[in-house]
Formats: sequence, structure tokens, C-alpha cells
Amino acid sequence: MFHKVFESWSASTTRSKLIISLMIVSIIPLLISQTILFYYYNHTVKEKIMASGVNSVEQTARVLDSWMQDYLDYVLSIISDDTIISATKELMIPDTPNKAIALSQVKREFSAFSSKKPEVAISLLLPDGNNIVFDNDSTRFTVNLWEGQAGLRNEIYSTAIGKAGCTITKTIPDRQFRGQVKNYFHIANKIVDQYTLQELGVIVVTVNEEAVSSLFAQSNEESAYSVVVSGEGDIISAQNKELIGLNTVQDCGALLDILQNPENGVILKDITRTVVPTLSGKRTPTCTVNEIGKAVALTGSVPAAQWYIVNIFSGSYFYSDITTIRSTYWVVSLITLGAIILVVIALSGSLTKSAKSIVAAMERAKGGDLDIQVDIKTKDEMSIVAQTFNEMMVKISSLTNNLREERDRTANAIKNEKDAEIKALTAQINPHFLYNTLDAINWSLIKKEEYEISRMITSLSSILRYSINNKIKIIPLSDEYEWLKKYIYLRQCANNTFNAVIDMDPHIAGCKIYKLLLQPIIENCIDHGFEGYISGGLIKIDFRSYDEDAIEIVIEDNGQGMPEEIVREVMDGSYSHESAHGLGLKNVLSRLHIYYGGDARFNVESTLGKGTTIRLLLPKL
Repeated sequence: MFHKVFESWSASTTRSKLIISLMIVSIIPLLISQTILFYYYNHTVKEKIMASGVNSVEQTARVLDSWMQDYLDYVLSIISDDTIISATKELMIPDTPNKAIALSQVKREFSAFSSKKPEVAISLLLPDGNNIVFDNDSTRFTVNLWEGQAGLRNEIYSTAIGKAGCTITKTIPDRQFRGQVKNYFHIANKIVDQYTLQELGVIVVTVNEEAVSSLFAQSNEESAYSVVVSGEGDIISAQNKELIGLNTVQDCGALLDILQNPENGVILKDITRTVVPTLSGKRTPTCTVNEIGKAVALTGSVPAAQWYIVNIFSGSYFYSDITTIRSTYWVVSLITLGAIILVVIALSGSLTKSAKSIVAAMERAKGGDLDIQVDIKTKDEMSIVAQTFNEMMVKISSLTNNLREERDRTANAIKNEKDAEIKALTAQINPHFLYNTLDAINWSLIKKEEYEISRMITSLSSILRYSINNKIKIIPLSDEYEWLKKYIYLRQCANNTFNAVIDMDPHIAGCKIYKLLLQPIIENCIDHGFEGYISGGLIKIDFRSYDEDAIEIVIEDNGQGMPEEIVREVMDGSYSHESAHGLGLKNVLSRLHIYYGGDARFNVESTLGKGTTIRLLLPKL
């Protein structure tokens, strides 16, 4: 298949190739740029919306938390009122003659508390099943709040009596009031005689759900949604009032029927199961971000009520503007591509005509007409080709005459190349001759039992082989370690004025190092550090692991040391004096920079008359 495509491409005209190539070269960058642009805008817009959403949810959660805490404190102030407690105790006495007075006292206190929060209704639920209800505005609730709600009333009473602190119910849809649906929830707390700890009844503050929904902005976007749920998954407040009273786990089917986007119901259920337990212990409002498919949910906790504000956004909320931008970009790109193709077709026609003229002239030259010239009037690149062709035909005869001279030069070049090969072979033979001669001397010394001199010859041969071999520049640390021992041994044989101690951590023996990197430092210690010494010189060399990525090499001597100004010049790279000190160190610094760049560290500490310590920190290779 590819072979046929290649043959078809080869047989096509230049114009066709230009148009096809242009389309391929244009479409691929368009696709890549479109992908990058879409991803960039998507990521940027989503981040900005998410940050704004998180800030909004956290702020709303703080407002709602403060609002609910105010209501809880409001309930606590009611159950702590001495007049209400006394009147309630009087009402619990069977056939009390002061019942009317007690009722009047309770309602008077309820009226006083209601003036602080006129938007609520206050109820007193007594153990005998009787209720005392006070409401400033009869348009909010039914005439008798608990009429037809005996089951709910008893459930609230038994729950509040059985626990310490406030009880907050789920939002209850009330369909009894003038054919309208009113949604409200109750905050209940029991009244206790503070002296006898007798449970007297339950105070219930009833709040309209609209008071909750008014605290946070509801989105008009179909792709965005806001709800308030309890820790058990009951929907307290929602943009769509049909959702109020449903449970995000138990009523998942009903949620999916009501919500326009099924992902909203799924993510609500998932948040109730996974996110709410993680936020339930938080004492301050906190916001989390969750994603399921293309849906994103921002969940803010309301610790005071154990509620959770959930703002849900579908994918279209984030990507609608981006999709419009991408479509516009595609339209503009396609129009531009079409215009370019038309221009290419026009230009390729002129190019093809010029190319045919040049090809025809080449065919005539191929037939033997070396005087042929191409006449092209255009000023484009093809005219340059034609001019070059004309000049080429003029020079062909001259080149033919020079061919013999070129052959002679080629023969000389071949001879020179062979001479160079012979010289290279000779240069290769000389080291091998030296090694073989040293081996012969070594065996002769062994026969004469000159073992110390034999050891010196063997060490010298190893050092020469190691030093002259230019094929291997990076070697194991163990090889450099062995070479240094032999080098120091030979220097001790020539000048027995110092001792050497070399230690290496076996765990780093396999690490790599550049060959002969340390030799200038050792040589500097022996030649200049121990200059004038008769005995007592000491060199310590320690190879050790620094961390997982580096090794440390410490070279310490008790020699003459270096002046402070030379140490400073060596370290800052400004040392350039042709004196005994510092040249070896400068050589090492230069090689470190070439080999390792900025990954190696080099430090010199030296005191005149006391010695020098050099530390190298090298990356593990």
C-alpha cells in the first residue's frame, strides 16, 4: 500500500505536490495549535471559574453558618427564659387554676422574642400533646402550624427530649396553606428546669426555607445548580423547589427525573456518601472540589447546622465560550487555507512553465548540444536556475580540460593518505614496543630475584598503559584508586620523604570518574608541598560517598601550604602566575569545568607551614 502511494506521489506534478504538501503542512499545525489553544483556554477558564466558585461557596458557607449559629443562640435564649420556664411548669400541673395566666405569659414572652426575629414562628410542645404557637405573620404558615402534623410533631418532640442541644429537622413541604406549597424547617430544643432538671417540654422555632435560599445566589444557567443538603442527604434548600424534601441517596430516581442533567443527581449522591463524612468534623466552613465525568461540585460545610452547600456545574458551563472560540478559529483558519491554496495554484503555474523550459534545454544538452542556452524572462528562483544552467554549459569544456589535472591531484591525495596511515601505525607500534621491552626487563629482574626493582618496573608499565590509552576517558573509581597507589609508590621510590594513606568506601568502587583527574593534585603535594622535606611528609586520600547522587574526595597533606592570596586566586579562577604553587590546582579546576560543568564542587583550605586540604564533590556517573 505504501509503495503504491509513493509511486503515485512520485508520478504527480510539482503543482499537485505543492498543493498537497501545503495542505498537510497547514492542517497538522492547525490541529496542533487548535488542541493547544483549546487546552490552554479550557485550563485557564476552568481554574478562574473554580477559584471564583470556591471563594463564593466558602463566603456563602460562612454567612449561612453565622446565620444558623444566630438561630441556635436564639433558641437557647428562649429555653433559658425564666418566665417561659415558670409558665411551662405551671401548665404541666393538671387542672391548674392559673392555666390562662401561664398561657398569657408564654405568648407574651414569645411575642417579645418574635420581635427580634419576626420572620419565624415559635411553638411550645407540651408532654400532654398540647401546643402553644405564636406567629406575627399568618401569611407564612397555616393558622395552626401543627394541624394535621401529629406524626411530625411527636417525632420532633421525642427527638428533642432524648438529646442534649438543638435538633434541626429537614425541610418540610407544607401544602395546606391556601393551595400554595410552603417549605420550612424546625429548630427544636427541650426546656429543662435548671434546679430539678425536669424536662418540661420542647421549644420549636420554625423557619421558612426562603430565608435560607435568599442567603446565596441562585444561578440562572441550566448548566449550574445550587442546593443545601443535610448530613443525612436531605435537601434543605434548592433552586428547583421540587427537590426540597428529597433525599440524595434514597430518592435518586426522583432527582434524576427532576434535574435536566443526570450527572447532577449522580454527583449529589456521591457527595453525600463520600464528601460529607470528611467535612462533618470541621469546626469552620470548608470547601472541597469534586469531579464526576464532566460535572464539577463545590461543597461548602456549614458546621453550625451540619449542612452542606453544593454548587454543581456541568461541562458546558466551563466549555461553552471555549467551544465558540474554537469554532471561530476553525472557520478563519479554513478560509485562510483556501486563499493560500488559490495563490499556490497561480504561482505553481508560472513555476511549472519555467521548469519545462529548463528540462527541454537539458534534454538538448544531453543529446550533445553544449551551446544550448535557456531564455527565461522572470525574476524568480527559476531564472537563477536557468542562469546557473547557462553558466554550467559554458564551463563544461573548461572542466573537461581540467579533468586530467584533477586525476593527478587525486592520486597525490591517495598517496598522502597512505603515508598518514603508515605514520599512524608507527605511532601505535612504539608504545607496544615500550611495553614489551619493560616486560622483558621485568622478567630478567625476576630471574635475578630483584623483586623490588621488578615491582617498580611493573608499576611503571601499568602507569604508562593507563596514561597513554586515550580510548577510555571515564573509568571506575577503583581503577583510579589502584593507579594512584602505583603512582605514589613510584614517587616514594624516587623520593622517600613522605608516606601515603589511601582509603576508599567499597560501596562507591563502581562509580565512574574521569581518568587522571587527581594526578595533578598529588603531584603538586609531592613536588611543592614536601619541597625541602627530608622525612615526615604525609598524604591522606579518602574516597567516600557524600549522598545518593555525589561522591566526596578529600586530599590532605602536612606540607608547606600555600599563601592565602594564591588560594583565593585559584578558587575564583584568576590565578595565572607561572610559579610553583597553584598550577596543578588550576589544571584540575579547568578539567572539572570541562567535564562536569556546574555539577562539581572544589574547595581548597591551606595554611603556610601546616599543609593543604582539598575537597572535591563530584556527581555519581
